[in-house]
Amino acid sequence: MSGARIAAEGRSHRRLRRALVVVGLLIVVAGAGATGWWAATRFESPAQRAAAAAAPSALPVFAAVQQGTLSEQITADASVAPAQQHKVPLTLPAQAPAAVVTRQFVTDGTLKQTAPVLAVNDRPVFAISGSFPLWRDLSPGMTGEDVRQLQLALRDAGHSIPDREFGTFGRATTTAVRAMYKAAGYPVATTTAQTSPADPSGQASTTQAGDQAPAATPVLSVPASELIVVTDGLPARVSGLPAVGTVLTSDNAVVSIDAGAPTATADLPAAVASRVTTGTSGTLRVGDQTPVPVRVAELIAGDATAGTNPKAVIAAAEGATIPQSWEGSQGLLALTLTSVADQSLLVPTRAVAVGPDGSATVLKHDNGALTAVAVHVVGELRGISAVAPVQDDALRIGDEVKVG
Repeated sequence: MSGARIAAEGRSHRRLRRALVVVGLLIVVAGAGATGWWAATRFESPAQRAAAAAAPSALPVFAAVQQGTLSEQITADASVAPAQQHKVPLTLPAQAPAAVVTRQFVTDGTLKQTAPVLAVNDRPVFAISGSFPLWRDLSPGMTGEDVRQLQLALRDAGHSIPDREFGTFGRATTTAVRAMYKAAGYPVATTTAQTSPADPSGQASTTQAGDQAPAATPVLSVPASELIVVTDGLPARVSGLPAVGTVLTSDNAVVSIDAGAPTATADLPAAVASRVTTGTSGTLRVGDQTPVPVRVAELIAGDATAGTNPKAVIAAAEGATIPQSWEGSQGLLALTLTSVADQSLLVPTRAVAVGPDGSATVLKHDNGALTAVAVHVVGELRGISAVAPVQDDALRIGDEVKVG
């Protein structure tokens, strides 16, 4: 090999070594950079760790203003029972060889004041409310509590009888009785009275020798057998009538009615039974039907040894009725133990700020800003307050108030 070629190869080897050194340095630098990036992602300063562990800044919490009744209630299952059944006796017609039911008038199951119930021997029997059954036939001129009882029923049915006639079977009572029979499609009953030309009233009179003999004159009468007195009040629901063709006897001459309205019975939780009293109000609901206002009519003590809870007998509140269609059903009873406010604006109690002078405010969220609204606190129960704004319409249903 010539000297020139050897010199050229030497120079080539020296350039290759320098190039390898440069590449090595680049790899080292690149490696150092990568190591620094990895270390930066794996290690934090104490300040960074503290910042990461700190809780985020709390955001305001708001609650919507609602409207409702602020009260404490308990609920219990209730069984709806039928109304009690009473049997009202029919007075059998006097001096008749038999008493046979010839017609039934009640078609909708309801007895109404002075409305006919049955026809016995082709004569109507009318229902009236009262305190006692009749013991005699009534006719004009008579006085007594039985007359007054008939007059009260006639008045209740819409007939006009003045107070001055109460207790005496007078002209207005006679007119009302005639109208009652006419509405049923029957003539009035009559009896005969001995009258004289000088005494057309039917009262007993004394005749002198030579006077004209008294004549028998028909007089309006209301036989006791043509009235049935319902002591539980009218209207009432009929649950049993003698069938047409029935020969009435002292055993079967009765009309069965459901007295009053259905009631319900509920077991009370032992823990709260002592807070329930007679008259405690609430609601009763069966299925998805409209709740009925009710009250506790009676409390029945439980027996701890027998493991029975106290019971409440529930009746409809005044002006309400438990539907007859609910009889035999299970319902949900809700009783109000404590009533604080009725149909008020309700907010969380934490939203109400009370100042040293007793004034109260809530902070209303309005277009991103908070506005203080002065309120009166009506009452508080279990973390909810009933409030009323001092200025009308300053706080409304759906407004948002700051809770914390």
